[in-house]
Amino acid sequence: MKKKWIVAFALLAVVLAAVVFREQMPKFEEFSPTGETLILDDGTKLELWQGNMGSMAYYMPGGIRLLEVRHPEGDKGPENVHTVNVDFTLADLPQAAQTAILDHYKTLGILYDLDAVLKQELAFYREKGQEFTAGLVDQYTYPYGQEGNVVYFDTLVFIPIAADSEAPIPQGSRLLKNHIYRAGFDRETGTLVETSDWEES
Repeated sequence: MKKKWIVAFALLAVVLAAVVFREQMPKFEEFSPTGETLILDDGTKLELWQGNMGSMAYYMPGGIRLLEVRHPEGDKGPENVHTVNVDFTLADLPQAAQTAILDHYKTLGILYDLDAVLKQELAFYREKGQEFTAGLVDQYTYPYGQEGNVVYFDTLVFIPIAADSEAPIPQGSRLLKNHIYRAGFDRETGTLVETSDWEES
């Protein structure tokens, strides 16, 4: 009898583990049309689709995705973002510093040119045809580190590499160019101390 109970509990544990695992599995974002359109300078009409996880996407008529835009309302962070091996978050700073830093990033806004990327992707689509793979843009900010009384945050921007890039583009994927903007702030006041930016690809 005892053996049967052990087996029963073991089976229950396996089932519960499977349920938890299934709940934690990442889900693919699904998009649906919003009814809104964007007309580019050359007259091309693009449809705006909304993702069920917050992203937006631009589609060609006929349902061909041209570009996915993650965090379309602005960059993710720096609030509620924790970086591994970095011993502070924005919430650990004085309220005055938090407010000043958030104001900085609100003013900074989007660091990529969406219209330029859309035009680039449209040209790439016309070049590749059936072999075209949709591009992706994203921007988010996270704590980078601190030195003395200065805390640093990095803003990472991903944009797809242009069609005329010398870099090879594997079938079914797109290479991304990384733009990094780093800003240092006074830990107590949030006053901007220094900035730097560079590109990696």
